[in-house]
Amino acid sequence: MNNFHKDMNNNAINKKNIYDFEINQDSEVKESEPTLYVGGSIFGAKGEISFISGKAKAGKTSVATIIMASCLIENANFDSLGIEGTFCENDYILYVDTEQSKISTKKIVDRVLKLCELEKQPKNFKTFNLRTESIKDRKTYIEQSFEYYGTPYMVFIDGLGDLVTSANDEREACEIMQFFANLAEKHNCSIVLFLHETPTSDKMRGHLGSEAERKCFATISISKDRCTQTHQIKPKLFRQSKDFEIIEFAFNENDKCMQTIVGNAKLKTESKFDLLELRNLINVNEKITSKEFVSRIMKFKNIARQTALNRISEMVTQNLVSKEEKSKIEVFYFLSEFVTTQI
Repeated sequence: MNNFHKDMNNNAINKKNIYDFEINQDSEVKESEPTLYVGGSIFGAKGEISFISGKAKAGKTSVATIIMASCLIENANFDSLGIEGTFCENDYILYVDTEQSKISTKKIVDRVLKLCELEKQPKNFKTFNLRTESIKDRKTYIEQSFEYYGTPYMVFIDGLGDLVTSANDEREACEIMQFFANLAEKHNCSIVLFLHETPTSDKMRGHLGSEAERKCFATISISKDRCTQTHQIKPKLFRQSKDFEIIEFAFNENDKCMQTIVGNAKLKTESKFDLLELRNLINVNEKITSKEFVSRIMKFKNIARQTALNRISEMVTQNLVSKEEKSKIEVFYFLSEFVTTQI
């Protein structure tokens, strides 16, 4: 054994040395367990950090609201904008707001409960507002929340920029990213961080944004067209999954919620294909329950339940199927008049 190895062994009685960090072919390293999908691509996983970026008022919080709702209930029945969260069961979902007012945070809670069709907030869904606290105290309370709630399933920090004095301070950027990387690995939970983009590009702000790109598991960008009042979810960086097709959505004034947009161009190019599919899913003059329709689509397309629900929502928007609600839990679907005249 050379002197270098001897020194390391002698000095490492009560502390780690480089050998403790070795990874080789015999190392037992578990694969990351996915917690979130966007457009079919893996966006979140246990032990990893993901980012939602965008300019102010682009719709970042709206997307987070849908993510939280999709994880809190097992059988989500809403337009999830192509977002599919794995069910958290009894594990905690934590949302920490560092930039908005208390009333805005309360509205987020209300929107999540509305999407989940719940009257009472689940005990494993916790929301906090740290807007008035100092940067040092915010970090302390965030770390405390991980310890207090054991192993959270998913933690949202809205937003990361409020945990540093400057987005362009390299040292602060490295320290805050290491802070969350350590928490994610120690508690084996999925962390989603929010970060603003620069006013003139889709790059995340400063050295903080650059460090985020280096350390993130995946990043999506949310944008808004002020003229058309429509939003987009774009894949920015995915390390273990392919990029998904851009998802467009807008606020539906009638239903008071965000909904996926399926444009006329897409309808014209895909209607014939959809009609052929529908002939195998619903017979003319047949009326089927929501549960049966979802089951048929899942089997026919070999897709997950939430994806099947998204397909149904698209079909309704495209006027391919019609929806009849006899009650909140009794919903039926049948071929639209437009479709029956084509087949």
